[in-house]
Amino acid sequence: MTRSGRRRSGAAVRSVAAVLGVFVLALGALPQVRLGIQVAGTPDVEITVSPADPTTKDQITFTVKAADTSRTGLKRIILLVDDKEVKSCLTSPCSYFGGPYPEGPLKLGAMVYDHTANDPWTGFKMVDVRDPSKPAPKPARTIALLPLAEDPRTRWTDGYLNLPFQGEEEGLRAFVCYRYDADLENEEYSRQVLLTRPRSMEAGASVIGVFDIRGLPRAARFRAKVGFLLQTDRTDSAEFKVFVNEDPSDFASKLCFYDGRLDELVLDLERYAGKDVEFVLQVRVLDSVTRHLAVWIDPRIEW
Repeated sequence: MTRSGRRRSGAAVRSVAAVLGVFVLALGALPQVRLGIQVAGTPDVEITVSPADPTTKDQITFTVKAADTSRTGLKRIILLVDDKEVKSCLTSPCSYFGGPYPEGPLKLGAMVYDHTANDPWTGFKMVDVRDPSKPAPKPARTIALLPLAEDPRTRWTDGYLNLPFQGEEEGLRAFVCYRYDADLENEEYSRQVLLTRPRSMEAGASVIGVFDIRGLPRAARFRAKVGFLLQTDRTDSAEFKVFVNEDPSDFASKLCFYDGRLDELVLDLERYAGKDVEFVLQVRVLDSVTRHLAVWIDPRIEW
C-alpha cells in the first residue's frame, strides 16, 4: 500500500473509532435496564370479624380485604368458615354475614386469586366464640389507657384547638378530665372514669385523644365500656369511636343513647402487632341541644 493509501486508511479507522466513542458515551447516558423475570408478589390479605369478640348470641360479619401486589389485578376471593366456602367475590372487600355460632373456636379462611399463574394466597385466623352466660377469661396483660390520659405524650383536641388535661368543667367549651366517684346512667358507680365533653350547642362537635403506644403486643385488642353520666338534662346521643391513626378506615364505633345502660366497645388490633401506633379515642355528638357528659370506663388494650 502506498504512503497516501496508508494515511487514508488510518484516517478512516480514527473516524470510525470516534463515531464508536460517541455511541458508547450515548449508551452510557441511557438509563440502565436490568434484564430478568420479575416474580409477582402474592396479594396482601386481611381477615376481620365484627363484633371482634363474638358470643353465641351474635351474628357475625366476616370481611376479607385484599390488595393486589402483582399488578395483574384480583381475580376472585373465596371466604371460608370452618373450611367451608360461604362467599365468593370478584372484588375487594368481600363480606359475609352468618351465625350465631356455637361456643368454641371458629376458623376463618381466605383464598385470593390474582391473574398470575401463582397458587392462591391462603390465610387463616382463629376466633373464639364465647358463651355470654359464662365469665369471660381474664387477659394475661393489659395497657390501661386511663392513667395515660394525663401523660404529656397524649394529645387532646376538639378538632380545632388543643385541650388541656385536666380541663375545667365549666361553660360551653369542650373539656376532658377525670371524674371521680362517678354515678353512671345505668345507676352504677365507678371510682374513676374518663369524662369527655364536646362543645355544647354544636352538632358534630368532637373530643379526640391520641395515645402514643409503643410496640403493640400480638393478639392485642382494645376494650372499654362507654356511655354517659347520670344526669337530669339527658343527653340525646353521641358516637364513640376508636381507631389507629395509621388507618382510620379500620375502626370500631358505638352509637350511644341515654337509655340507662352502658355499651361495650371492642377493636381487634392484631394487624398492628409489633408496631408503634397512635391510638385514637373520639367522641362526636349528634345533636346540639344537651350537655354530652360522655364517659369511658376502664379503656384498655389487652392481650
